[in-house]
Parts: sequence; structure tokens; C-alpha cells
Amino acid sequence: MKKLVFLVMALLIAGTASAQTAMKRPPKSKNSFPTFKSKAETSSAMVKQAKKQEKGDFPEMVRSEFSGGQIQTAWNESNLRDGAKTFRKCENCVYKIRTREFMTTTIILPYYLNIKSVDLGDSSAFNVKIKDANVIAIRPTASGIDTNLNVYTNSKEVFSFYIRSESYKSKNVPDLVVRISSFLNNDFNEILNPEDEENDKIENVDIKDLSAPDREKDFVRNIKFDPSKLHGWDNYKLWGDRELRPKVVFRDSQFTYLQYEEKFDKLELPTAYVVIDKIDELVNTRVVDTTFIIESIENLISLKIGDKYLCIKYQGD
Repeated sequence: MKKLVFLVMALLIAGTASAQTAMKRPPKSKNSFPTFKSKAETSSAMVKQAKKQEKGDFPEMVRSEFSGGQIQTAWNESNLRDGAKTFRKCENCVYKIRTREFMTTTIILPYYLNIKSVDLGDSSAFNVKIKDANVIAIRPTASGIDTNLNVYTNSKEVFSFYIRSESYKSKNVPDLVVRISSFLNNDFNEILNPEDEENDKIENVDIKDLSAPDREKDFVRNIKFDPSKLHGWDNYKLWGDRELRPKVVFRDSQFTYLQYEEKFDKLELPTAYVVIDKIDELVNTRVVDTTFIIESIENLISLKIGDKYLCIKYQGD
């Protein structure tokens, strides 16, 4: 009897132990897809969408489109030179520039400088790219914001700009082209009055914007500017199209200068030639404000653009 009791108790203990032991599930394959155990686990919206897509019924895609009515009316009555700004280069100056969203502003430093790097105050609101050795492009990403820009050059000069962004609703035309020049037309006005006592202070000033680059060396040739060498105002004969005729022509020992003044706004810049061995040879030219500079002092210079031409003959000694 005792043996029977012990046998029954042993069987009960073994059964309880086996009931408490969890069964191990087989490992899932990495490539297996999740499955739903019942319809309750499947979203009704997913079922409806799947049935429609099976029939090729897909919803329309919403695409964002630009609407009209965003043209800046300030340009309607603007002049040709609106949007172009020239600053005279100065030390310890901060140049103020007005930009506009969806438009790019180009900053041009004096041509003899090379930009090494730039520091932009707010890179999230403005994009800046160095486009050439002395050229920067800046574009705002929004309106009603401002920042500063510092430009570092190879000559260790630093140019500092305050930049403001406005919207298409602004009554102000933005500055699309900004030039920094170390020589402006006002300087010519001083030179054209040799009797002015202030001219004594202009002698031997190194005017870099009037200097020509040395083609053989990678630096700018320094030319000592001497007002006493300017001459020839009454010694020129001009013939050809009146549209290309300048207000004033004069020269020094290096270049020939053509001043167009207010005519410059409507002028398409021509190409300059000189005759060498009975053949027209192209001559380098540059522009400083409203003055067209021809890098030659040949007695006969011709300007050409399309079918238009102008001959400039020096008749002085």
C-alpha cells in the first residue's frame, strides 16, 4: 500500500514540473514577413486601400505650385542703373547691401585682389559662393532678415558688408551688382582741374584700378599716377557713329581715356582696335565708373560694335 502511495505522488510531481516548463518557439527567419494572426489585427483602412490599389485606383498626388502675383513693382519705373551700386574703397568701412529673396546679388572687388575665404554671419538664411578670384554671389533664402559678411583677400585686406534681405513687396530695388572700386569718376574731376591746389596731393598716388596687369608675372604692375601727364583734350579728331562718341577724350603715357558720363547708361560697350602692319589688332579695355579705358596710346584707335564704328585720331605732338 505504501508503495502505491509513493508511486502516485511521484507521478503527480513529474506532471507538475513538465507543465511549468515553457515550450521554445522555433527561431524566425530573417527574411520572413510579419503575418496577421486574425482579421482583428488588420486595419480596415489598409484592407480598403489594398482592394482599391489592386484595381489600379490610386489617390491623386498633391503637388506644390508657385502662384503668380509676386512680381516686384519697384522695377516698373526703375532706371538702367538701378540695381547696380558702386562703392569707393575705403579703410574701416562697412558696405551696406540690399538683397531680395529669389534674386542673386553679385559683389565684385577690385580686379587686382584674390578672395581667400569668406565668413557669413547666418549661413541658414543666406547662401554665399565664390564665383571668381574677385567675385562673390550671395542669395537670401527668406526676407526680413539681415546678417554680415566678411571677405578676406590675398593682400590681407578685409571687406566687411552688412546685408539685408527684402521681399518682392519691397518698394526698394535691390542691389544686384555691387562693385568696390578704388578709383571713381570724382577723381577724374580733380585731375581735370590742374590749377586746383589740391592736385598737389594727387601726385604719385598709386591708383591700382588704372594699372594694367603684367602679362608675364602674376602680380599687378604699379603705375605712379601723374596728373601732369594727362593731355590731348583738344587734340582728337573723331568720326563715325555718334552713339559711340564720348564726351571727353584724353590720354597719359600709358592709356587712352574716353568719358561718356550720362551717355554710359545706354551705351553698349564696343571693342577697341589699333592698326598694326595694316591689320586691326584687338586692344585690352576696362571700365571705371563711366570712363572707358583703352590700354593703348596709338594715334589711331577704332571702336566697333556690330555695324557701328568710331575712329579716334590723335593729332597732337
